[in-house]
Amino acid sequence: MGDWVELRVHGVHGTSPANMLGVADSDVRQIAGDALTGVYRAEDVELPLRTLRSGPDQPENVAVEAYSWGALTSGVQGMLGWVRRVGWLLLLPFALANMAYWARMHVAVGDRRDRWGVRAVRASGLLLTVFMILTPVVIAVDMIGWQCFREGVPRCSRLPGQLDFLAGWTAGQRLLVASLVPLLVVLLLWILSSQTMNSYEVGRPPEHEKGDDKDVDKGDDKNRTQLPGLILRRDALWRSKDRTGQLRNLHVAAALLALVIVISTHMVRARTHGHDVPPFWLAMLVVASAVLLVCLVVVCLPQVGDIGPHDDAPGPPAWWSARLRDVAALLVVVQSVALWKHGGALDQTLSFQGTDWWILSLFVALTALHLSVFFGARMRAVVAVPLVLGVAAGGIVMVVLYAHHQYLRFSRDRLGLAVLIAVLGFGLMVFWHYRIADPEPLPGAPRQPHTRDRVAWRGAGASVLLAAAAWVGLLFTSSAVTAAADYLNGPQSVGDLRTLTHETEPGTPQYFGATGKVVLRKPVITIEGDLIVVNAGNVIADRILAHVDGDQIDHLIGTRKFRGPIRLHLPAGSVLDIDRGCEVTRYVPGHGCIRNLTARWFATEQIPVGDREVWLGSLVGCSDPAASTRTYQTVSTGLCPARKQGLVVLRPQERLQAPLVVPQVLAWMPIGQFVWLIAVALAALGCLVRFNTGAGKAVTASLSASKIKPPDDAIPLVDRVRCIAKRRGAALSHRAETLLDVIGSVTGLVALLLIVCSLTGQVPWDRGGMAWTNPLATVSLYLMLGTAGGLILLGSYLRRSASTRKAVGVIWDLCTFWPRAAHPLAPPCYAERVVPELETRARWVLRSDGGSNQLILSGHSQGSLILAATASRLDDEDFDRVRFITYGSQIRALYGRVFPRVFGPEAIGYVPTPRSPRLGNGWPDTGVKPGHGGDAVPGSLRYRIEHRDDGRPGGSWVNLFRRSDPLGFRVFADLDGDPLAPSSGSDLPVMEVPTADRGDPGPAVAGHSDYQHTEVYRRVVCSWTGEEEFEATYDPGGVLDLPPKPQG
Repeated sequence: MGDWVELRVHGVHGTSPANMLGVADSDVRQIAGDALTGVYRAEDVELPLRTLRSGPDQPENVAVEAYSWGALTSGVQGMLGWVRRVGWLLLLPFALANMAYWARMHVAVGDRRDRWGVRAVRASGLLLTVFMILTPVVIAVDMIGWQCFREGVPRCSRLPGQLDFLAGWTAGQRLLVASLVPLLVVLLLWILSSQTMNSYEVGRPPEHEKGDDKDVDKGDDKNRTQLPGLILRRDALWRSKDRTGQLRNLHVAAALLALVIVISTHMVRARTHGHDVPPFWLAMLVVASAVLLVCLVVVCLPQVGDIGPHDDAPGPPAWWSARLRDVAALLVVVQSVALWKHGGALDQTLSFQGTDWWILSLFVALTALHLSVFFGARMRAVVAVPLVLGVAAGGIVMVVLYAHHQYLRFSRDRLGLAVLIAVLGFGLMVFWHYRIADPEPLPGAPRQPHTRDRVAWRGAGASVLLAAAAWVGLLFTSSAVTAAADYLNGPQSVGDLRTLTHETEPGTPQYFGATGKVVLRKPVITIEGDLIVVNAGNVIADRILAHVDGDQIDHLIGTRKFRGPIRLHLPAGSVLDIDRGCEVTRYVPGHGCIRNLTARWFATEQIPVGDREVWLGSLVGCSDPAASTRTYQTVSTGLCPARKQGLVVLRPQERLQAPLVVPQVLAWMPIGQFVWLIAVALAALGCLVRFNTGAGKAVTASLSASKIKPPDDAIPLVDRVRCIAKRRGAALSHRAETLLDVIGSVTGLVALLLIVCSLTGQVPWDRGGMAWTNPLATVSLYLMLGTAGGLILLGSYLRRSASTRKAVGVIWDLCTFWPRAAHPLAPPCYAERVVPELETRARWVLRSDGGSNQLILSGHSQGSLILAATASRLDDEDFDRVRFITYGSQIRALYGRVFPRVFGPEAIGYVPTPRSPRLGNGWPDTGVKPGHGGDAVPGSLRYRIEHRDDGRPGGSWVNLFRRSDPLGFRVFADLDGDPLAPSSGSDLPVMEVPTADRGDPGPAVAGHSDYQHTEVYRRVVCSWTGEEEFEATYDPGGVLDLPPKPQG
């Protein structure tokens, strides 16, 4: 036999090579690789408690190597690195959509369920790109380019003065300049995707074109499963550069076309007075829409490099996507020229047309696609197709009505009925999901009972991830748009934002009616009977109505505040309040009632107002006795009889400066997010209470003196309290799937109600009886901004903070492990580089020295997934010289449940999980049940490792876990193997603290780290290599200085 090579691979935490090897940083040297990835060995030093040499009858040497890939996820350091990390986290919706592709129940099966799932997920990804690009379009083009400089007047005082030159440009020229912002965003995404393709998706080394996966599905091979081919063995899985490039072209084209369509829609609508539809802009709109539809069709076709029944399945020609991208870029150029030369004659009294119903349409389409994935693999097509098409048709009808302002006819009763129907429909869907739904088996596989409990969320993993992508995308978009509008809106609050601007013909006199409480704030006024001229200050009212033809009220306008100069008509029965002082330049009594809200009582002078006596207070001071107009200062309040307030008619002397208009969905989103956070907090609190009285209580009892069993009885009494706390935290983390199930139900209901309420065409505070939502909107905005900002900062900190990574690092693990098959702008897949490199190293070890060397693959956490993918690519004849040890792994309990087609029991060979851990039950975190992982599924990775056709002994695979590890699970079954006699297919428990005879009076309670330095790990590896085991007086949990190795 040859020498042994132990190849260790770390998880996403970026453990250093020195830590993996257990030596100092200065004692490590790189022997292969580059600055991003590489293989390291200890130089001229001994490893802790290892002889690295077999016994006298087996004089083989043992080399321990550490493969480091942490630089792929940590990237650039400093401020530039922080900006890059934040940028990647802004693309979290794309990452979730990409994960949904791999979470489908029928990946690479090739049947109708697989094909429909691919189309729905990829179409959703394309719509998410369009949705994302609408964020800079709304902020830059709509708000700044259109609203802030409408009619050539700078209206957003908080914009830098350097932009005032835009007021002298035509509206089309302003829109052109503003459109450079979304174009810059598209360019940055293009550059980012191109760079990561060259760094990560490098493809398989040419020397490994062996074709050993071409016969994966041959039925005459008894070591192969009869189910559709194992995905981990497909060569195309780790070679997706061409596919990513084609999808990137399509998504960039869709983003450019979305910009063209939004601007063209506005140009058509803004120039249609007198039925004068501009043919050019109408043609631009039709052409861009048609090209976008072609992009949607092409993205749903099979792509080059797709994983299917046959990896060489033809896809659309590569030039399709490139030509569509070029056509989209050409349309942008043509539109830009037209905006610059012919974009002046626009009616600027209108709101920016198109963004509102575009966002609503995208949200409705994403909902329909989500439902198609939700029902697709678990419901008969004869029922699922009409159901999804019915929902989509209903959404289209509502959006069309919305686009034609038919929402104005909605009443409170109709809204209540719509909400009731939505809630009932959602309730039926939830009932079906929890009680009836069951995933259909794969072709050739028998239907097994309770299949739905063996996968995450009863087989709805893909739809859950798609819904999360849409919700996070809406959160990011609404946060950015509402925050920008609130900033540009100046001193007005979020509650002053509107979704509609009053449309009038140019030159029409503008009259407005103020109702409710009407207040003058810091005014300088002239009172002449019923006419009040406000020369300075603000007029604020609860509601302001458009008043265009005498007393005819047209509809609500988007403002509650006017600035002087403005003329007010105060008829009898109306009340006008004065706040924060008042300067009266002339006073002639009228029939209305004026009262001061802030000054104290000083009844010094009576002034008649109409036919009643009213105390206006002391009017003193005359700066210029010779002046024809005396200036008075009101210093006290007047007595106003209580009466119903009438309509105060206002006529501004200058063009109305209304608050900014935002799309309808985004106006409702702050309150929707507030309701969602409250509901989620209550649900999480309920789950926590249930956990503490159920699973948490059981974990505590398992270490009590009366119920403790071996090997837990070896834990010193002084350490048990800390071990209980650590185990309870790990047990709660193991129930993340259940928690997300509850949160997903809450999110689905809130999202559905958000769509229904948005279609009313009114912000909540403009509806009768809902004025209390005005201040709530302001609070909700900051709460929403805090949520979005906290998510981004947490994600940025995740990649450079060890403690944060250990808490939520699994999210980033999931996002960046998968090839970009559904969304090319998702964070890059490091596995596309790491797996081929590790395969190259493994094959080199096994082929060196005449093919006599033996290999130990040692993977921690995410490294266990990487090595499982690597081992799946090896040849069957090599597995008798391969040993596999995993620790802190998520293969079975996380990846196997969320991605069952890739890491399920048929692919890996473990016993399926019977269900997700319950909050009220301590299983599987409590109780010690000895046992073995059972027999492996033929054709699975474990079966190939352990079995050989010629009857000779095969290799071995052992897994280590801790009950205090929040991210580590058993791999083979919910049974505990014997650490003193490890055997293949066993899950071996590892103690959190050393036993009392180790001499540590207060050890740290171990969790997810340092498995490779434990006694159990050494015992397993030494049983393979034949090394002499050290009788250590101390079992290190980290890197320590140790005595020299014994001689002889």
